[in-house]
Amino acid sequence: MNEDILHSRVCIVILVESPFSQRDFDRFGIEILKRNFKVFICDFTEWLHPEFYRIHEKTETSNEEIFHIHSKNEFQNFLYRINYEVKIAIDQLSSHRNAFWVRKKIKEYSFRLTQIQNGLIPTSPSETDLVSHIKSKIFSFNEFKKILLRNLFKLIPKENIKHDIVVISGKSGLQSPGVQEIEHKIYSHSFDYDLVINSKRELSEPIIKDYILFLDEDMVHHSDYLHDGFKPPIEEEEYYYHLNRFFDTLEKELKLKVIWALHPRAEYDKRKHLLKNRLSFVGETLRLVQNAKLVLLHSSTSISFPVISRKPLLFMTMKKLDSSWIGPRIRYRAGLFDKEACFIDQQIPLNLVISDVLEINEEHYKHYEEQFIKFPGTSMKPSWEIFSDYIRETL
Repeated sequence: MNEDILHSRVCIVILVESPFSQRDFDRFGIEILKRNFKVFICDFTEWLHPEFYRIHEKTETSNEEIFHIHSKNEFQNFLYRINYEVKIAIDQLSSHRNAFWVRKKIKEYSFRLTQIQNGLIPTSPSETDLVSHIKSKIFSFNEFKKILLRNLFKLIPKENIKHDIVVISGKSGLQSPGVQEIEHKIYSHSFDYDLVINSKRELSEPIIKDYILFLDEDMVHHSDYLHDGFKPPIEEEEYYYHLNRFFDTLEKELKLKVIWALHPRAEYDKRKHLLKNRLSFVGETLRLVQNAKLVLLHSSTSISFPVISRKPLLFMTMKKLDSSWIGPRIRYRAGLFDKEACFIDQQIPLNLVISDVLEINEEHYKHYEEQFIKFPGTSMKPSWEIFSDYIRETL
């Protein structure tokens, strides 16, 4: 390791509560950060979410920068050994009660607590408003508990958990709670935009010349359900029956094949029959979007890629999804593009569903990009270079 980095005056500690994968290693720009700073990754998963860790620990990359934290004492001992002129903690923790304890300790040890808007997500009012959730009666008990805790934690004195630095990746980020009071604001873009900047290759050997792409979000078995205490919004049999039936109809009508861009944590190797022999890929979403004629989705966070690439979008829902906690989310995100989600479990004439879906409204796409993906007028550098430049020059 570079001796200058060993004796750097700045250290970066990344606080996470999910196994840190190679994908995370890349998206958090660890190699870029290590050029200028000493970097540590504190993984609290085994302590905060032991059952989740037991299932997903195999996704973790092996790296000398990762420190597994199992208790309060262990974390305090870690902090005691960190002796740098400037100490920055990148906060990727949730509303877990011990996560708030971690933040308080970070502040006690004179770290600058940093919020990274690594992918701003449009949120419908019913997803954040406690009263709306109570009235809707569409949440599980654990989801209700999580929302209640989120609202209660707003009552905690701000000086105890106030962030010192924020990286803002879209205009909507300025409206996030507490952002206006944060001293250091770094204007940048999302991790997904980084991938677009860094990507210089196209689909060199197209699987097929033209296709429809489905952005899978592992609707039935998503790992976040266990992590955050959510219930799946629909059962496996019902979901995949309607999904594949719609794909069959769409392929016949448009004479294009549907390809799956699988969620990175989905375990379809155990459930291959659900894909009905359709082509599927993991970790190739950006490349696949660039060559797609149409992109299908529910509320996938990977929507950034088709928005940046200006691809037609078709939002899909079902009666069961619409009446669950995810229903308002799908409807709200479709509405941002002046669209209505298609109920693919209903017998609707296909020409009524896709009559205008292949048209691109540039105004809606540009608005979404500026609000949630890239702050207007910012550099085209990778976001972690923008971050590093600011830290070196300002702190």
